[in-house]
Amino acid sequence: MRRNLGIATLLAVVVIAVAGWWFLLRDDAPPPPDLVSATQVAAAAQS
Repeated sequence: MRRNLGIATLLAVVVIAVAGWWFLLRDDAPPPPDLVSATQVAAAAQS
């Protein structure tokens, strides 16, 4: 039972890593989010 959990966890990590690598290296990947402006908008919305 524990062996299957370890294999499933390893498989999930590999799938997520490959998906992230593919997403970051695509030519048409969207720009990263602007966290500074998102934080300012969230703060303004709460006040």
